[in-house]
Amino acid sequence: MRGFLYLAVTVLVAIAIGVGASASAWNGSYGTLPRIAVQSPVDTAASWFRALNEHDMPYVVAASWPSDRVTAETSGFGSSLPFEDVRCHLEAQSALTSVVRCTFQVPNSVNTPMENVTYFSVYMQRKPSGPWLITDYGQP
Repeated sequence: MRGFLYLAVTVLVAIAIGVGASASAWNGSYGTLPRIAVQSPVDTAASWFRALNEHDMPYVVAASWPSDRVTAETSGFGSSLPFEDVRCHLEAQSALTSVVRCTFQVPNSVNTPMENVTYFSVYMQRKPSGPWLITDYGQP
């Protein structure tokens, strides 16, 4: 009986570890995502724009709040738009949420519906002591 109980507990622990690991892993087309550093909201937004310009979509997806990763993955946003002269500053911050406004230029030679767009507000959230992750962006 003691052996059966030990086996049952071992199996339950293994299942719990497997479920926890699969819940934190990304199963999208980019495979395992890079870790996002714990940094200020302004630095997080600047890193996100840099990743967009470098077409580093695994980073763009990883920098998104988990429930928003499918949208980030399928947006194709980082595939064509160059953002030049990106400058970010903090608009609002609490312990778990922040808003950063980033201004930029999109070259005139780029045929895009963003030709008159010069800034995004980047909305972020984090878990205590975790990195800031992007939940939304755009113009209010």
